[in-house]
Amino acid sequence: HVTSTIHLCWGAQAGLYYHYGIRKRMLDHKMFGLFWHKVLNRKIPLVRGFDDMFLAPHSRHTETPIEEMVHILQSVPGCAIVYASSREKTEDLAKALTEQGIPALHYHAGLSALTRQTVQRAWQEDRARVMVATNAFGMGIDKPDVRLVLHFDVPDSIEAYFQEAGRAGRDGKLAYAVLIHNSFVERTLLRRVEDSFPPTDYLRRVYAEICYFLQIAEGEAEGRTFEFNIAKFCRVFQHFPIRLQSALNILSRAGYLEYHEKEDATSRLMVMMQRNELYSVNYLPERTELVLDAVLRRIPGIFAEYRTVEEDMLAEHCDMTQQEVYQHLCSLSRWGIVNYVPKKKIPKITFLTRRLDPKNVTFPPEIYSIRKAHMQKQIEAMANYVLQDELCRSRVLLHHFSDDAPDCGGCDVCLKNKK
Repeated sequence: HVTSTIHLCWGAQAGLYYHYGIRKRMLDHKMFGLFWHKVLNRKIPLVRGFDDMFLAPHSRHTETPIEEMVHILQSVPGCAIVYASSREKTEDLAKALTEQGIPALHYHAGLSALTRQTVQRAWQEDRARVMVATNAFGMGIDKPDVRLVLHFDVPDSIEAYFQEAGRAGRDGKLAYAVLIHNSFVERTLLRRVEDSFPPTDYLRRVYAEICYFLQIAEGEAEGRTFEFNIAKFCRVFQHFPIRLQSALNILSRAGYLEYHEKEDATSRLMVMMQRNELYSVNYLPERTELVLDAVLRRIPGIFAEYRTVEEDMLAEHCDMTQQEVYQHLCSLSRWGIVNYVPKKKIPKITFLTRRLDPKNVTFPPEIYSIRKAHMQKQIEAMANYVLQDELCRSRVLLHHFSDDAPDCGGCDVCLKNKK
């Protein structure tokens, strides 16, 4: 008779290959198999679905992705998540869906904590049907009735896709995981490898140009931190931001420097008019006046000196988005009613070693070549999953994790083969 308690934990960043491997080994063990199937499989439905026919995976080719996304959402009723690759794209897609009559919100790590909590709560309470998000959305999300997870951009790995798609159908009812792509998907995926791991000569070039840009002599700067205008650097030395960011990450992992964006602690604001002068201000739009009223009521001493202003607090008080509050405060500042100094991010570079001759800047295999080969393998597996149209997609996913099952009967390949 077994009375002990079993605890299994893994982090969100742990590969699903290991997650799935643990599950499979326990299923193969006589003592744990039934326990896992009846208890843990309900607690962690992430790996349930593709082999239990609750989740039907589809890959859809299209040259008009926004129209295809709208069509799919109009065809599959119920709550949905749309994953996109960038913060800007989540905002654009949410706006496009809303304009098409599909209530949508956007979510990414660049939003304030309060805004993220607000939009997440609205989606979970079905006040918006669709959440358009980066991969920052998902931790702690346990909404059982998600009927559709749609990937607007192809993820970098099957592990990432498997985890995100598995957020649909947790109530055991049929749900769909749809991945849309165009004719250039394979080329796009392979370019990600080169963008993430630029040639080592390029990495040495970036290192040398950073030193020149910051006017650092050879043998100097160890432990020193410098403000780094990355936009100006890209203009002067003609770098693409994505590839440059990858170079900075690799130089950081190799221990030469550390790149970080430190945000000014807070925004500041001061009212520039006397209190009695405000009574004659009768030309403000209604919502701008609402923000001004919130400022006057909630921030003491704002007539005498600059005080801290929290845009997310004002947004909650005025029932607006943080971006809307920002725009209204900028308008008040242009009219001379207040002086608003918004917080900003200041990129900085800290040199972890003295400046070296670029030819002595090296990259150990565990920092560069091994990681690059691993990403190449992941990308190739993802491209094969997207483009192949002969094998059941559920089985392709399970094969990736060294498992198998009968054809699911519900993916696009199985439906095609039934015709």
